[in-house]
Amino acid sequence: MAGSISPQPSFHLCPDFSIAPPPDGHLQLGSVLHTLDIDGVLTPLDIGATVLVPESQRWPRDNPMEKMGFNRSLKELRGLEGSIWAKIFGWNGLGAMFSFLRRRENDETLAVEKLFVQYFIPTTEYMKQALEVNGVAFYIRENKFKEPVYLVTGLMWTEGAKLSKIKSKKNKVSGQAAVTGTTGGTSGAYESEESLYSSFDGSTPFILGIRVRKIWWDKEGTRHNEHDVVGATLGDPKGKNMDVLDGLQSADDTTGQTIADETQLGEANPITWVWP
Repeated sequence: MAGSISPQPSFHLCPDFSIAPPPDGHLQLGSVLHTLDIDGVLTPLDIGATVLVPESQRWPRDNPMEKMGFNRSLKELRGLEGSIWAKIFGWNGLGAMFSFLRRRENDETLAVEKLFVQYFIPTTEYMKQALEVNGVAFYIRENKFKEPVYLVTGLMWTEGAKLSKIKSKKNKVSGQAAVTGTTGGTSGAYESEESLYSSFDGSTPFILGIRVRKIWWDKEGTRHNEHDVVGATLGDPKGKNMDVLDGLQSADDTTGQTIADETQLGEANPITWVWP
């Protein structure tokens, strides 16, 4: 079995900012996803049955690591080329889901009170248990070990993320919160913008990023006869039930493009963001 461990946590941007962090949300350390898109994060394969991560494998062990918050104008954030927030508020590559945030004006400010991070390095035994959960095992065997799955090994979430207008220099009145009201459009777009509004009113913590271990199966290790029977060996043309560890390969966020340098926001321990 091959694998790799990144020297520092690297994260993918969560495609939905309405997911609450543990213990309230459905995404947990150890959740298994079939994709990294919105469908995958909303419907983990092991939802409700995620294998508990032993405290000894978590980092930090007791409580998540708290990272420093910040207060910046959108104009300033959009000028920080390597910042994940510059991507969220300024880059079209995120798709329609985040178009509402790209439409915010430069004279608005984003205040983030706190960021929290917790992750773990799964053992082989833990991966075996996670892959044998009923919903996960069914998906893997239905797809004949040909489709990868993604084990959530880290979560980063925000508290107190608030988007608001800068105070007027003319009359010194308090800024108006930029989280009231919506725009027109389809029901789906309306609901998406509603969830983003509520995510940036300062009252609701939400998951910002997920760290994953990609798990897949080596064809050479699992398929040997001319009929491509899963689990078959040269001496057993009828095949046999394959163990989830047979031919298993894994890697921690080794593909994609590193796109953020959070040192520009004053971070002492920057997060590496991996872009698909």
